[in-house]
Amino acid sequence: MDNQTPNHEDSRFSDYGDKYTRQQPVSPKKNSPLALASFIVGLIGLISCCCSVLGLILGVISLILVILSKQGRPFEPFAIAGLVLSILAILASLAFFAYSILVINMMQDPAFNSLMNQVMEQYESLPAAK
Repeated sequence: MDNQTPNHEDSRFSDYGDKYTRQQPVSPKKNSPLALASFIVGLIGLISCCCSVLGLILGVISLILVILSKQGRPFEPFAIAGLVLSILAILASLAFFAYSILVINMMQDPAFNSLMNQVMEQYESLPAAK
């Protein structure tokens, strides 16, 4: 046998073959159903944030599901995504609610109403485009 070809029976190489051939198959990690539910509810909450009450409720429910899914273990990927989505849904719902209150208050302001009337009069006085 050639001196440069490694001999697999040599002691330098014997433990490498054993280490890689005798590994047990890794079973796939089971995801928590609460983590998956928090992701789905958080996603729906973020989509429905324009309905501020619904988005806020779904965001809080998703946050509760994330906390319940932890169970003394590190957060799973779906739980982390659910946490991010629930926080975004809560913040977006609150921002949309604040914006709605601001618009309603502006509509009730007499100065704003007179300004809008002036804008509408100028718009109506423009020549019609053909």
